[in-house]
Amino acid sequence: MNSPALKTYQEQMAAAAVSALNKFAARVRTRIKQALMERYTLSQADILAGINIINATRANPVVTITGSGKKLGLDHFKISTGAAGVSVEIIRGEAKDRRQAMAAGGSAGSFIIGAKVGRLSGLGQAEVVARETKASLPIHRLVGPSVGDLAASTRIEEVIQEAYNSEFPDILKHEIEFYTSN
Repeated sequence: MNSPALKTYQEQMAAAAVSALNKFAARVRTRIKQALMERYTLSQADILAGINIINATRANPVVTITGSGKKLGLDHFKISTGAAGVSVEIIRGEAKDRRQAMAAGGSAGSFIIGAKVGRLSGLGQAEVVARETKASLPIHRLVGPSVGDLAASTRIEEVIQEAYNSEFPDILKHEIEFYTSN
């Protein structure tokens, strides 16, 4: 039963399956990015930096897609400054001037009284900072949710399932045709 042709066919099918999984993972990453950009006021670069893919291999035919990273500074979201503080819009279209303090996990669209936009290091991108006491120092950077937190609250499983149902069969079919034609 272990004829050379069968072994070659089995190897071709395994290679096709691994290739299809990796291509599907790349498409899912794009779908996740689009879903997060549609809902949140983050840049494409910030989102892609927080989505990690571990590709499948023939030895381990499993793809892992994770949303990770540390909490993003509020300066990564849409901010506007006023005399009383800084307004941050995390969720697109959400009212920006709710008079509440920013929770540690980041509540959407909060107004932070007393916060300022400045540079902690003196160089680089402006950051949203607040004083810890009435004295001018020390100050600390205010942070919001991480990309993983945002992905967890956006029903990403539905995005992945929809992509699987609509795209994976075609990808697999194409890869099988490619690997078995050579």
